[in-house]
Amino acid sequence: MRCGRAYDTRGVEDRVRLWARMVKSDAETPDRWAELRRAREILTAARFEGGENTPFTADEQAELLKELREIKSYMLATYVHSIQAAFVEARFDELEEAVSHLGRMTWRLMFLGGVFGLFLTGVIPPDAVHAIVVTVLQNIGHLFGGSGGGPRQLPLTI
Repeated sequence: MRCGRAYDTRGVEDRVRLWARMVKSDAETPDRWAELRRAREILTAARFEGGENTPFTADEQAELLKELREIKSYMLATYVHSIQAAFVEARFDELEEAVSHLGRMTWRLMFLGGVFGLFLTGVIPPDAVHAIVVTVLQNIGHLFGGSGGGPRQLPLTI
């Protein structure tokens, strides 16, 4: 006895296409757990506690300003709507200006407060905070007593 639906192939191609898209999406999705493990290792490796609040040298200031400008450009291009751009520009201008007269530990607190402030006011998403902090730790963490010197982080695929 033959069941009519058992041999019905209508819709099979659509289901196969859907399955293929799902497999492709799964294969292309970044491993967020691996990223979190990597970020934890980076954060643990950076020794921010107990550093000295000494001024930045001229070379360190130049390195820090370059990094700030790259982060600001990345944020403006990736996360920030035009209406929020002036707010982000103002925060980063303050950070750039402070490089020359604040000690490194005080400046670091100002930087972290500025980035988290951008998140708390809804200007940037949590993923952006993660990307920025990890980038700073990897690229210029050595200025604050961390190891730094890892591969360049920005732009991240978030």
